[in-house]
Amino acid sequence: INAEYGDQDDYGYRSHRLSNHAASEGKFSKFMCSVDNPNTHKTIMSDGTLKKWDRGKMGKLWPVRRSSRSTVTIATANQPCDGAAVCLIASERAAEKHNLTPRGLLSPVSYAGCSPHRDLLLGTTCSLARLKRSQPGLQLEEADVVELYEGFAGEVLSQLAALRCPQFAREYLNLDSYVGDIDPANVNKWGGTIGLGHPFGATGIRLLLHAVGRLEEEQGKLGLVAGCAGGGLGAAFSVTRI
Repeated sequence: INAEYGDQDDYGYRSHRLSNHAASEGKFSKFMCSVDNPNTHKTIMSDGTLKKWDRGKMGKLWPVRRSSRSTVTIATANQPCDGAAVCLIASERAAEKHNLTPRGLLSPVSYAGCSPHRDLLLGTTCSLARLKRSQPGLQLEEADVVELYEGFAGEVLSQLAALRCPQFAREYLNLDSYVGDIDPANVNKWGGTIGLGHPFGATGIRLLLHAVGRLEEEQGKLGLVAGCAGGGLGAAFSVTRI
């Protein structure tokens, strides 16, 4: 599985462009709040992560590692940023008891562990394969909304390629058929971690909120959320709009 240099730049540019567009359109206003700085007495709504990149200049950037095999640049990788998130998850019984109005129904989370040497960042693919096995009849192609964590542009492109590759499914996942052929155009339509940044410990909830928000706006029914983590780990779940 290989992601060409130019394809990575294209995907990185897409993430930045869609992130900026979603922010300017107020897509995040329903689940964002401001922070008051007690020292400056100013209200903060952004940490300055969003950047408007020139696609032509992106191809001229040096890789972050000076190696003939390195293709990741500062424009195609996510950056750590400030952020926090909170999400109330309750059982159906608790929602009824406390008069809560749920926005989505979550499936159990499917976790996966891959070889940190061979499959370091393929946790998204492995966890989605496990999610599919846990839900008979689930077809990834039928998801109305897909939200994936973006470690690097090349990582996301590799995940999508691995998901639809029969050989990878047979040799690495011991499956008879490929996992799923997800349409890249349906992934992270409000931008992703490359454009928005990666607040450690908060990105998972941000992905869930994007999935639910998109399902509501696009009148979809089923959403998929998945991501990889260091050490070859991955997690995936589905969310159904109520």
